[in-house]
Amino acid sequence: VWGSLGAGHMNEVMTELIPMLDGKQGFRLLHAAGSRYYAGMAEKLGETAPDMAEHGVELREYIYDMPRVMTAADLVMCRAGASTISELCYMGKPVTNNHQEKNARVLEAAGGAKVLLEGEFDAQSLLADVKELLADDEKLKAMSVAMTSLAAEDATERICGIILDTIHKE
Repeated sequence: VWGSLGAGHMNEVMTELIPMLDGKQGFRLLHAAGSRYYAGMAEKLGETAPDMAEHGVELREYIYDMPRVMTAADLVMCRAGASTISELCYMGKPVTNNHQEKNARVLEAAGGAKVLLEGEFDAQSLLADVKELLADDEKLKAMSVAMTSLAAEDATERICGIILDTIHKE
């Protein structure tokens, strides 16, 4: 998940990674390329990984059913934007991040994320990290608990309280 417009570098990495998958990797991959990159990525993967659907890979321009997809996911690779991070904390989803490092480092320090900085990994090392994490149920569970511990379950009430306090001060 790289945002509605996508992320060029991550799409390049994923365009290299997807052809490496043979359906025996033990996981399915749903990749949202973003509106800027979808057509080019689909064309390239049509050449290098024409059987990707048979190997458990789905390429989408955008994920319109994000709550359902995130709920079903065991691991999320994403940017570390505030909204995304809030949703993932609430849902207790382990993540790997490569963008917005300060947000990502907070999650990593709590044990809920593995930070991967852009340019410091390639398709092969990313695939190895994903396989390692998905093969370790205890690690994923611990990461999930750590993510959940960071969730602000009363965020709506807090925000409404701030708005009402501000209104009443005027």
